[in-house]
Amino acid sequence: MLSSPPRSHRVRKRDKLTLQEYFTTDRAQWPDPLMRAGIQELSVKGETTVHEGIYKLEFKDPPSLGVIMLIGGRIVGTDGVFSYDGTYDVIEFGKKVQAEIRCTPRLENCFVQQPFDVNRTFLASGSTPITVTPPGLPTVDVDVIYMRGLS
Repeated sequence: MLSSPPRSHRVRKRDKLTLQEYFTTDRAQWPDPLMRAGIQELSVKGETTVHEGIYKLEFKDPPSLGVIMLIGGRIVGTDGVFSYDGTYDVIEFGKKVQAEIRCTPRLENCFVQQPFDVNRTFLASGSTPITVTPPGLPTVDVDVIYMRGLS
C-alpha cells in the first residue's frame, strides 16, 4: 500500500496555478473579459495604481492643509474647517478616482453655514489640481495629492 507524502510536501491545487490562471479563476472574479485584459495589461507593464489610501489636500489661497482617506468606496476626512464624507468610484482601469464629497462646516464662525457637495475626478496616484466653489465665496484652488496606501 502506497502512503501519501507528508503534509508539508503536498501541493494544493491552488498553489499550482499559473499567473494567467490565478487572475482568471474564481479566486479573482472580474466583471468581464475586457476589464480582466486591462488589469493584466497594467500589471504586465509593472504599473501599480492604488486608489485606497490617504490623500493630502493643499489649499492655495489661503494656504492650508487637509486630509481625506479613501477606503472601500467611502471617503472621510477633514481640514479643520470642514468635515468631508462621501463615496468614490475607480475609473479608467484604476488610474482615476471619481469622487462625490459632502463638505460640512465644522465651526460656528465659518463663512459657509450650509453643507455643499463637490463632484470631481482626480488621479489615483500623483497630484491633481482641482477647483472648488463654496456657496457665496470665490473659487478655491486645491491640489489633491496621493500620500500613501493603507497597509
